Amino acid sequence: MNKISVIVPIYNSEKFLEACLTSLGNQVYGNLEVILVDDGSTDSSFKIAKSFAEKDARFKLFKKENGGQASARNLGLNKATGDFLSFVDSDDTVSPDFFSKNLKHFIKDPELEIVQVPVFFNYGNANEKLKINSGRQIITSQKIFKHWIELGDITWIVCDKIFKKTLLENLRFNEGMLYEDNYLLVDILRKSKKIYLSAQGIYFYHYRPGSTTQSAHNLKKDLDTQKVSLHIFSTLLEYPGLEMAKLKIYIRIVNVYVSQAFNYNYREFNQIPEILLRFSYSIFWMVKLNSSISEKVKLIVIKIIGLKNYLLLFLKLRKLN
Repeated sequence: MNKISVIVPIYNSEKFLEACLTSLGNQVYGNLEVILVDDGSTDSSFKIAKSFAEKDARFKLFKKENGGQASARNLGLNKATGDFLSFVDSDDTVSPDFFSKNLKHFIKDPELEIVQVPVFFNYGNANEKLKINSGRQIITSQKIFKHWIELGDITWIVCDKIFKKTLLENLRFNEGMLYEDNYLLVDILRKSKKIYLSAQGIYFYHYRPGSTTQSAHNLKKDLDTQKVSLHIFSTLLEYPGLEMAKLKIYIRIVNVYVSQAFNYNYREFNQIPEILLRFSYSIFWMVKLNSSISEKVKLIVIKIIGLKNYLLLFLKLRKLN
């Protein structure tokens, strides 16, 4: 029976941790090791985690100085001994059949590297939305990126996925940055050749005010968003085609540069990669793109005068207003 290593980074989540760990303890699939990494919590999180580890041998508890979610996940990866890996945030929960319904896909197809499980986004909030997968395979890295960036079938998070452990060999989360799971996902998908979008099991991604996604906008979030976007863009350039995906990420990069300039007077535009300054696209793709007229006009202006000149013009017009 294959073992699954479930990595749970913990930091000051005393209000939600018991529900999270109970959902893991109630899994139908029995051969689990639940790696709990307390990242220097100052509340009762460690005490709660310790109580689970003391009564259930599947729970293994590690404590470290605070270093952020990425460092906690990396420690968990270093300690994992399972054949498969999964990540569960300490304020989320999973359905009892999360693993039992989805490990069978790996058994059926030994070449399968990732299974994506349905996810309930913003669970417990008025805007909650269940993303149900189609129950089919996506084969080759090029198609995987198409279904991620262009079609939106693949989510941007790691928590609703089960990975073959070998896929993450020599890969680790980028410590010290926000959206580290988005950044790592680029490298994981680049290595992956086959993903299955499962229609069974549920990851409950709970709505928590004050979380990274819900916290106030700031320059750090912009800068790390840009790191992720540039990483995606440079990876997409490795594949022929995918022009719509490239254009979508290009727009995302431009909009974040505008946000940095408008909100923080951040003007390090000399950091714009040369490939972005030379990136070309046809009017056909801009017309086909599902975006506003103003967005399309922006792209045409950028095509004519260049990205850096557009950003400088934006700053001048802002001063005049």
